[in-house]
Order: sequence, then C-alpha cells, then structure tokens
Amino acid sequence: NLFEGGGVASFHGKNLRHNTGFWPRYKTCKTFPVDSETGAQVRTCTNDNGACCSEYDKGEDSNRTTAIILLKTPYAIGFIVALFLHLLLPEDKEEEEEEESGKEMKVDPVEA
Repeated sequence: NLFEGGGVASFHGKNLRHNTGFWPRYKTCKTFPVDSETGAQVRTCTNDNGACCSEYDKGEDSNRTTAIILLKTPYAIGFIVALFLHLLLPEDKEEEEEEESGKEMKVDPVEA
C-alpha cells in the first residue's frame, strides 16, 4: 500500500490510487474529464470512485503498473538490491592471488 497510494478495496481506494502514492495514476492520464458547469478540466479524483480520467496513456499506465508490482514484490526487491550491489561492489582479489600462488608452489614429489 505504500507505493500504491493507500486504499485497496475501500470506497475511496481508486481515488487514492489516482491522486496519491509513489506514481499517482493521474500522471498517466491522457485526457481529463471536463466539468459540465465550469467547463474546466478536473485533474483530481473526488467522488467518482476512480473514474477520474477519460483516457489513459496505455504505455505509461503499463509502465506504472510494472514499477508498482516490482516494488511490492519481495523477490523483485531482493533481485534489484542484489543487482545494484553486484554492480557497485568490487570483486574479490584473494581468489586470483591464491590461484597464482598455487601454480608456483606445484612441486613434483619424485624430484624432491
């Protein structure tokens, strides 16, 4: 719920997803509805229970959904952290040194 903006199944859940959260859904809206009384575009979702956008941009909306699913899934979070750690941390130098010293120390027991 942290990334999605609060409500899941409550009456105002779709309104919260539209207005708040990590990546609010109003940012993926292509066409906002027009108020019949004033003629102005309504960019916030107040009473329509999620019906706050006339048309969503499908590409941006799918990217939003993908990002939210990745951030809500523990396995994906672990993968992302491991990927960044792998890129940031240097590799161990001890293994290379052990391999080199092992090659030099090979002695044939018959010759000794």
